[in-house]
Amino acid sequence: MPPAPQSFARGADSMSINDAGEQARFLVNIGPENLIYLFRFHHDDATWQMLSPSGSGHLSSAGVGSITSAGDVSATVLSTAVIAYGPDGTAQPLADLLSPAYQGGGSGAIVGGGPMNSSGQILARVMIGLEPRVVRLVPAAPCAAQCIRVINLQMRGRFIPGPAGPGQCTITSGENVVAVKAVVTSENGVRLGGVRIDGRFLDEYWTDRPVSAMTNAQGVASFTNRGICGVGTVSFLIDNATKGARTLDRTTGVLAADVIPMS
Repeated sequence: MPPAPQSFARGADSMSINDAGEQARFLVNIGPENLIYLFRFHHDDATWQMLSPSGSGHLSSAGVGSITSAGDVSATVLSTAVIAYGPDGTAQPLADLLSPAYQGGGSGAIVGGGPMNSSGQILARVMIGLEPRVVRLVPAAPCAAQCIRVINLQMRGRFIPGPAGPGQCTITSGENVVAVKAVVTSENGVRLGGVRIDGRFLDEYWTDRPVSAMTNAQGVASFTNRGICGVGTVSFLIDNATKGARTLDRTTGVLAADVIPMS
């Protein structure tokens, strides 16, 4: 390999190499702070390409996910997931490509970019509510016919005190009651009854409860979860919706929501 560009040095930070010898790796800036910068190494002409002008230090996370055979690089820079399409594209925030259906409330930020496979699926850490969740990001195209769209997702959370007294939350006293209502339509805006909605309740500690419900004639499905209090934000994520040949449109509507239970 040739030397690193001027003012940089190769370090021991994370890297990835594909079968063609191209690399994605961080180079260390030779300076007082020793920030690391994301580069792509082109094997054919033995050149370095800076993918992001942002340097990461010890107060933020950074790492290489992978570099594919096409030269696509997934990585984390300054605690933000990025993607740089090959052969010579530069880094852009991965969150800019995330479906707006997952960006309600505190959701939507992608704080970690992991490996990407040949199908374009990326292992990542995405904020659902106020907590990062390990997810698989999958390329999606808008649905044009035989669609299911969740046009509205409402959550209400309430803290109910227990025997310990008003405002008291302990393992054995007090609980959260969270109600969710999803409104489902076709691609033409017609309310759909008989749709099975699969979702899950999540909190900031340990809750991961899968639930299912059918929409009524007005296209409304309801869910309720009673759980331990003092677990921060409670989130709801729609995993899937099915009815006959119809498929869930994941590119529009609302598929994630969160609430802080209040007394």
